[in-house]
Amino acid sequence: MRKILAWFSLVIFTYVLVCASSDKTMKWLSQQRSLQPEILRSDKYTFGDLYGFSYLPQFRIIKDTSKVELPTNVVVSLPSKDLYVLCDSYFYSSFVENPRYFSGVKNAYFTRWTEDTLVNAITLKASNSILLIECVERNALMRLKLSEVVNRITIANPIKKQTLPHQNKSNLPSLFDISDDVKNLLYHPTLESNLDFALFSRGIYRIFKELKASLNLQLFHRIDNSASLSKDGSFLYLKETVDSNLISSSFYAFNQQEITDFVENLNEINQYYLQAGFKKVIISIPANPVAILQTEEKPTNQFLNRLKNHPNLKVEIVDPSDSLKVKASQNYFKSDSHWNNRGAQIWLAFLNRSLEKS
Repeated sequence: MRKILAWFSLVIFTYVLVCASSDKTMKWLSQQRSLQPEILRSDKYTFGDLYGFSYLPQFRIIKDTSKVELPTNVVVSLPSKDLYVLCDSYFYSSFVENPRYFSGVKNAYFTRWTEDTLVNAITLKASNSILLIECVERNALMRLKLSEVVNRITIANPIKKQTLPHQNKSNLPSLFDISDDVKNLLYHPTLESNLDFALFSRGIYRIFKELKASLNLQLFHRIDNSASLSKDGSFLYLKETVDSNLISSSFYAFNQQEITDFVENLNEINQYYLQAGFKKVIISIPANPVAILQTEEKPTNQFLNRLKNHPNLKVEIVDPSDSLKVKASQNYFKSDSHWNNRGAQIWLAFLNRSLEKS
Protein backbone atom coordinates (compact mmCIF):
# COMPACT_ATOMS: atom_id res chain seq x y z
CA MET A 1 0.00 0.00 0.00
CA ARG A 2 2.84 2.37 0.89
CA LYS A 3 4.54 1.68 -2.44
CA ILE A 4 1.33 2.38 -4.34
CA LEU A 5 0.85 5.63 -2.41
CA ALA A 6 4.50 6.60 -3.01
CA TRP A 7 4.25 5.95 -6.75
CA PHE A 8 0.94 7.79 -6.95
CA SER A 9 2.47 10.81 -5.15
CA LEU A 10 5.51 10.71 -7.45
CA VAL A 11 3.33 10.72 -10.56
CA ILE A 12 1.18 13.61 -9.26
CA PHE A 13 4.15 15.76 -8.22
CA THR A 14 5.99 15.03 -11.48
CA TYR A 15 2.90 16.04 -13.44
CA VAL A 16 2.60 19.31 -11.51
CA LEU A 17 6.32 19.99 -12.00
CA VAL A 18 6.13 19.40 -15.75
CA CYS A 19 3.07 21.65 -16.06
CA ALA A 20 4.76 24.41 -14.02
CA SER A 21 7.77 24.21 -16.35
CA SER A 22 5.70 24.74 -19.50
CA ASP A 23 4.90 28.30 -20.65
CA LYS A 24 2.01 27.05 -22.81
CA THR A 25 0.46 25.11 -19.93
CA MET A 26 0.80 28.05 -17.56
CA LYS A 27 -0.80 30.35 -20.13
CA TRP A 28 -3.74 27.95 -20.48
CA LEU A 29 -4.03 27.64 -16.70
CA SER A 30 -4.00 31.43 -16.33
CA GLN A 31 -6.84 31.77 -18.81
CA GLN A 32 -8.89 29.10 -17.06
CA ARG A 33 -8.22 30.50 -13.59
CA SER A 34 -9.37 33.98 -14.62
CA LEU A 35 -12.82 32.60 -15.54
CA GLN A 36 -13.47 30.86 -12.23
CA PRO A 37 -15.50 32.19 -9.25
CA GLU A 38 -13.60 34.60 -6.99
CA ILE A 39 -13.01 32.02 -4.27
CA LEU A 40 -11.16 29.83 -6.80
CA ARG A 41 -9.74 32.59 -9.01
CA SER A 42 -6.21 33.89 -8.54
CA ASP A 43 -6.15 37.02 -6.37
CA LYS A 44 -3.72 38.53 -8.89
CA TYR A 45 -6.60 38.89 -11.35
CA THR A 46 -9.03 40.28 -8.79
CA PHE A 47 -6.80 42.68 -6.84
CA GLY A 48 -3.59 43.05 -8.88
CA ASP A 49 -0.39 41.09 -9.35
CA LEU A 50 1.52 42.88 -6.57
CA TYR A 51 -1.22 42.18 -4.05
CA GLY A 52 -0.98 38.56 -5.25
CA PHE A 53 2.69 38.58 -4.27
CA SER A 54 2.52 40.52 -1.01
CA TYR A 55 -0.97 39.78 0.35
CA LEU A 56 -0.87 42.98 2.36
CA PRO A 57 -4.56 43.57 3.27
CA GLN A 58 -4.34 47.36 2.80
CA PHE A 59 -3.74 46.69 -0.91
CA ARG A 60 -6.74 44.42 -1.40
CA ILE A 61 -8.23 46.79 -3.97
CA ILE A 62 -10.45 45.44 -6.73
CA LYS A 63 -8.62 45.98 -10.01
CA ASP A 64 -10.39 47.50 -12.98
CA THR A 65 -9.76 45.00 -15.77
CA SER A 66 -11.72 46.85 -18.47
CA LYS A 67 -9.96 47.92 -21.65
CA VAL A 68 -9.52 51.49 -22.85
CA GLU A 69 -12.72 52.53 -24.60
CA LEU A 70 -12.61 52.74 -28.37
CA PRO A 71 -12.67 56.36 -29.57
CA THR A 72 -15.99 57.58 -30.92
CA ASN A 73 -14.69 60.73 -32.60
CA VAL A 74 -14.14 60.74 -36.35
CA VAL A 75 -10.48 60.55 -37.37
CA VAL A 76 -9.63 63.25 -39.90
CA SER A 77 -6.97 61.32 -41.78
CA LEU A 78 -8.15 58.44 -43.95
CA PRO A 79 -6.94 55.06 -42.65
CA SER A 80 -4.11 53.98 -44.88
CA LYS A 81 -1.58 52.20 -42.66
CA ASP A 82 -1.17 48.69 -41.32
CA LEU A 83 0.14 48.57 -37.75
CA TYR A 84 2.01 45.55 -36.43
CA VAL A 85 2.51 45.59 -32.66
CA LEU A 86 4.91 43.46 -30.63
CA CYS A 87 3.74 44.05 -27.07
CA ASP A 88 3.78 43.02 -23.44
CA SER A 89 1.10 43.18 -20.75
CA TYR A 90 1.20 46.98 -20.52
CA PHE A 91 -0.26 47.09 -24.01
CA TYR A 92 -2.52 44.07 -24.31
CA SER A 93 -4.08 44.52 -20.88
CA SER A 94 -5.29 47.97 -22.02
CA PHE A 95 -6.29 47.56 -25.67
CA VAL A 96 -8.27 45.17 -27.84
CA GLU A 97 -7.07 44.33 -31.35
CA ASN A 98 -8.90 47.10 -33.14
CA PRO A 99 -7.42 49.70 -35.55
CA ARG A 100 -9.82 52.41 -34.35
CA TYR A 101 -7.47 53.22 -31.48
CA PHE A 102 -4.74 54.28 -33.84
CA SER A 103 -4.60 57.35 -36.05
CA GLY A 104 -4.70 56.59 -39.78
CA VAL A 105 -4.55 52.80 -39.25
CA LYS A 106 -6.80 50.46 -41.25
CA ASN A 107 -5.48 47.14 -39.88
CA ALA A 108 -3.86 46.34 -36.53
CA TYR A 109 -2.10 43.10 -35.66
CA PHE A 110 -0.98 42.33 -32.10
CA THR A 111 1.76 39.85 -31.17
CA ARG A 112 2.70 39.21 -27.55
CA TRP A 113 6.28 38.52 -26.54
CA THR A 114 5.16 34.96 -25.78
CA GLU A 115 3.91 34.47 -29.36
CA ASP A 116 5.21 34.81 -32.92
CA THR A 117 3.96 36.17 -36.26
CA LEU A 118 5.10 35.50 -39.82
CA VAL A 119 5.05 38.61 -42.01
CA ASN A 120 5.49 38.39 -45.78
CA ALA A 121 8.16 40.74 -47.10
CA ILE A 122 6.50 41.04 -50.51
CA THR A 123 3.24 42.13 -48.88
CA LEU A 124 5.12 44.67 -46.75
CA LYS A 125 6.76 46.23 -49.78
CA ALA A 126 3.36 46.82 -51.33
CA SER A 127 1.79 48.17 -48.13
CA ASN A 128 2.18 51.15 -45.84
CA SER A 129 3.15 49.24 -42.69
CA ILE A 130 4.50 50.42 -39.37
CA LEU A 131 6.06 48.25 -36.68
CA LEU A 132 5.55 49.22 -33.04
CA ILE A 133 7.72 47.38 -30.51
CA GLU A 134 6.55 47.93 -26.94
CA CYS A 135 8.49 46.54 -23.99
CA VAL A 136 8.38 47.73 -20.40
CA GLU A 137 11.59 49.20 -18.98
CA ARG A 138 12.38 46.32 -16.63
CA ASN A 139 12.61 43.86 -19.56
CA ALA A 140 14.06 46.21 -22.17
CA LEU A 141 17.71 45.20 -22.07
CA MET A 142 16.83 41.52 -22.18
CA ARG A 143 14.24 41.67 -24.96
CA LEU A 144 15.10 44.60 -27.22
CA LYS A 145 17.71 42.79 -29.29
CA LEU A 146 17.29 41.94 -32.96
CA SER A 147 17.65 38.20 -32.34
CA GLU A 148 14.82 38.34 -29.76
CA VAL A 149 12.51 40.46 -31.91
CA VAL A 150 13.07 38.32 -35.03
CA ASN A 151 11.94 35.28 -33.06
CA ARG A 152 8.56 37.02 -32.59
CA ILE A 153 8.16 39.05 -35.80
CA THR A 154 9.61 36.80 -38.47
CA ILE A 155 9.93 38.01 -42.05
CA ALA A 156 9.13 35.44 -44.73
CA ASN A 157 11.49 35.78 -47.71
CA PRO A 158 13.62 38.41 -45.92
CA ILE A 159 15.39 40.95 -48.10
CA LYS A 160 18.80 40.36 -46.59
CA LYS A 161 19.16 37.30 -44.41
CA GLN A 162 22.71 38.29 -43.53
CA THR A 163 21.42 41.17 -41.42
CA LEU A 164 20.34 38.75 -38.70
CA PRO A 165 22.63 39.42 -35.73
CA HIS A 166 25.18 37.42 -33.83
CA GLN A 167 25.00 34.19 -35.82
CA ASN A 168 27.79 31.73 -35.07
CA LYS A 169 29.97 30.88 -38.05
CA SER A 170 29.87 27.26 -36.98
CA ASN A 171 26.62 25.31 -37.15
CA LEU A 172 27.61 23.52 -33.96
CA PRO A 173 26.17 24.97 -30.74
CA SER A 174 28.67 26.41 -28.30
CA LEU A 175 29.26 24.87 -24.87
CA PHE A 176 27.64 27.97 -23.40
CA ASP A 177 24.47 27.37 -25.46
CA ILE A 178 24.38 23.72 -24.47
CA SER A 179 24.80 24.68 -20.81
CA ASP A 180 21.88 27.11 -21.03
CA ASP A 181 19.68 24.54 -22.80
CA VAL A 182 20.36 21.91 -20.13
CA LYS A 183 19.74 24.42 -17.35
CA ASN A 184 16.41 25.52 -18.86
CA LEU A 185 15.37 21.90 -19.37
CA LEU A 186 16.09 20.98 -15.76
CA TYR A 187 14.95 24.19 -14.12
CA HIS A 188 12.40 26.66 -15.45
CA PRO A 189 13.42 30.25 -14.52
CA THR A 190 9.99 31.04 -13.01
CA LEU A 191 9.36 27.61 -11.54
CA GLU A 192 8.72 28.77 -7.95
CA SER A 193 6.18 31.42 -8.92
CA ASN A 194 4.53 29.00 -11.39
CA LEU A 195 4.18 26.34 -8.70
CA ASP A 196 2.78 28.86 -6.26
CA PHE A 197 0.27 30.01 -8.87
CA ALA A 198 -0.77 26.48 -9.84
CA LEU A 199 -1.17 25.17 -6.29
CA PHE A 200 -1.94 28.06 -3.96
CA SER A 201 -3.00 31.14 -5.94
CA ARG A 202 -6.70 30.96 -5.11
CA GLY A 203 -9.03 33.22 -3.17
CA ILE A 204 -9.77 30.46 -0.69
CA TYR A 205 -6.29 30.86 0.85
CA ARG A 206 -6.46 34.67 1.07
CA ILE A 207 -7.25 35.06 4.78
CA PHE A 208 -4.28 32.89 5.82
CA LYS A 209 -1.86 34.63 3.45
CA GLU A 210 -2.97 38.09 4.61
CA LEU A 211 -2.47 37.12 8.26
CA LYS A 212 1.04 35.87 7.55
CA ALA A 213 1.90 38.96 5.46
CA SER A 214 0.64 41.35 8.18
CA LEU A 215 2.65 39.61 10.89
CA ASN A 216 5.81 39.65 8.77
CA LEU A 217 5.41 43.37 8.09
CA GLN A 218 4.61 44.34 11.68
CA LEU A 219 7.14 42.10 13.44
CA PHE A 220 10.00 41.91 10.95
CA HIS A 221 9.33 44.88 8.58
CA ARG A 222 9.48 42.43 5.70
CA ILE A 223 7.23 41.56 2.75
CA ASP A 224 7.37 39.05 -0.11
CA ASN A 225 10.68 39.02 -2.00
CA SER A 226 8.97 39.81 -5.32
CA ALA A 227 7.41 43.06 -4.10
CA SER A 228 8.54 46.29 -2.48
CA LEU A 229 6.53 48.79 -0.44
CA SER A 230 6.98 52.44 -1.43
CA LYS A 231 8.57 54.79 1.08
CA ASP A 232 5.26 56.52 1.76
CA GLY A 233 3.45 53.18 2.00
CA SER A 234 0.95 54.08 -0.73
CA PHE A 235 2.16 51.87 -3.62
CA LEU A 236 3.56 48.43 -4.21
CA TYR A 237 6.36 47.91 -6.77
CA LEU A 238 8.03 44.91 -8.31
CA LYS A 239 11.21 44.43 -6.28
CA GLU A 240 13.31 44.09 -9.44
CA THR A 241 12.42 47.66 -10.46
CA VAL A 242 13.64 49.10 -7.15
CA ASP A 243 16.76 47.06 -6.36
CA SER A 244 19.68 49.15 -7.65
CA ASN A 245 21.81 46.01 -8.14
CA LEU A 246 19.56 44.77 -10.96
CA ILE A 247 19.57 46.11 -14.54
CA SER A 248 15.75 45.99 -14.49
CA SER A 249 15.76 48.68 -11.80
CA SER A 250 15.17 52.39 -12.32
CA PHE A 251 18.08 52.97 -9.93
CA TYR A 252 20.68 50.77 -11.61
CA ALA A 253 23.75 52.86 -12.46
CA PHE A 254 24.21 52.37 -16.22
CA ASN A 255 27.55 53.52 -17.57
CA GLN A 256 27.68 55.35 -20.89
CA GLN A 257 28.98 52.32 -22.79
CA GLU A 258 26.00 50.23 -21.69
CA ILE A 259 23.65 52.92 -22.96
CA THR A 260 25.56 53.17 -26.25
CA ASP A 261 25.44 49.39 -26.74
CA PHE A 262 21.70 49.37 -26.14
CA VAL A 263 21.19 52.22 -28.62
CA GLU A 264 23.05 50.13 -31.20
CA ASN A 265 20.65 47.26 -30.51
CA LEU A 266 17.70 49.55 -31.20
CA ASN A 267 19.33 50.87 -34.38
CA GLU A 268 19.95 47.30 -35.56
CA ILE A 269 16.28 46.42 -35.06
CA ASN A 270 15.26 49.57 -36.92
CA GLN A 271 17.55 48.92 -39.88
CA TYR A 272 16.53 45.28 -40.27
CA TYR A 273 12.78 45.92 -40.35
CA LEU A 274 13.10 48.96 -42.61
CA GLN A 275 15.03 46.79 -45.07
CA ALA A 276 12.35 44.11 -44.73
CA GLY A 277 9.70 46.55 -45.96
CA PHE A 278 8.26 48.42 -42.99
CA LYS A 279 7.85 52.14 -43.62
CA LYS A 280 8.68 53.02 -40.04
CA VAL A 281 9.72 51.39 -36.75
CA ILE A 282 8.60 52.86 -33.43
CA ILE A 283 10.00 51.81 -30.06
CA SER A 284 8.07 52.31 -26.83
CA ILE A 285 9.59 51.53 -23.42
CA PRO A 286 7.05 52.32 -20.68
CA ALA A 287 8.98 53.44 -17.63
CA ASN A 288 8.87 51.46 -14.42
CA PRO A 289 6.11 52.95 -12.23
CA VAL A 290 8.64 53.78 -9.52
CA ALA A 291 10.39 56.14 -11.97
CA ILE A 292 7.14 57.99 -12.65
CA LEU A 293 5.59 58.04 -9.18
CA GLN A 294 8.85 59.25 -7.58
CA THR A 295 8.02 58.05 -4.08
CA GLU A 296 11.49 56.85 -3.14
CA GLU A 297 13.11 60.26 -2.57
CA LYS A 298 16.20 59.45 -4.62
CA PRO A 299 17.19 60.14 -8.23
CA THR A 300 16.54 57.54 -10.93
CA ASN A 301 19.04 56.53 -13.58
CA GLN A 302 17.30 58.62 -16.29
CA PHE A 303 17.40 55.58 -18.56
CA LEU A 304 14.86 56.79 -21.13
CA ASN A 305 16.18 60.35 -21.29
CA ARG A 306 19.70 59.05 -21.90
CA LEU A 307 18.40 56.86 -24.72
CA LYS A 308 16.34 59.58 -26.41
CA ASN A 309 19.18 62.10 -26.25
CA HIS A 310 21.92 59.74 -27.39
CA PRO A 311 23.63 61.15 -30.50
CA ASN A 312 23.72 57.73 -32.22
CA LEU A 313 19.99 56.96 -31.91
CA LYS A 314 18.30 56.46 -35.30
CA VAL A 315 14.87 55.17 -34.31
CA GLU A 316 11.92 57.02 -32.80
CA ILE A 317 11.12 56.34 -29.14
CA VAL A 318 7.60 57.16 -27.93
CA ASP A 319 7.95 58.24 -24.31
CA PRO A 320 5.09 59.95 -22.43
CA SER A 321 6.94 59.90 -19.09
CA ASP A 322 6.72 63.65 -18.47
CA SER A 323 2.96 63.65 -19.03
CA LEU A 324 2.51 60.57 -16.86
CA LYS A 325 4.26 62.37 -13.99
CA VAL A 326 1.46 64.94 -13.90
CA LYS A 327 -0.94 63.64 -11.20
CA ALA A 328 1.09 60.43 -11.45
CA SER A 329 -0.77 58.61 -8.68
CA GLN A 330 -3.90 58.66 -10.85
CA ASN A 331 -2.16 56.86 -13.72
CA TYR A 332 -1.11 53.62 -12.00
CA PHE A 333 -2.68 50.89 -9.91
CA LYS A 334 -1.57 50.82 -6.27
CA SER A 335 -1.55 47.01 -6.05
CA ASP A 336 -0.56 46.09 -9.60
CA SER A 337 2.59 46.65 -11.65
CA HIS A 338 0.79 48.28 -14.61
CA TRP A 339 -0.63 51.63 -15.53
CA ASN A 340 -4.41 51.97 -15.43
CA ASN A 341 -6.64 53.08 -18.32
CA ARG A 342 -5.90 56.75 -17.64
CA GLY A 343 -2.18 56.11 -17.99
CA ALA A 344 -2.74 53.98 -21.09
CA GLN A 345 -4.74 56.78 -22.74
CA ILE A 346 -1.89 59.24 -22.12
CA TRP A 347 0.50 56.83 -23.81
CA LEU A 348 -1.91 56.29 -26.71
CA ALA A 349 -2.11 60.03 -27.36
CA PHE A 350 1.69 60.16 -27.75
CA LEU A 351 1.67 57.14 -30.04
CA ASN A 352 -1.00 58.67 -32.27
CA ARG A 353 1.03 61.84 -32.67
CA SER A 354 3.84 59.70 -34.00
CA LEU A 355 1.51 57.79 -36.32
CA GLU A 356 0.08 61.03 -37.70
CA LYS A 357 3.60 62.09 -38.75
CA SER A 358 4.25 58.76 -40.50
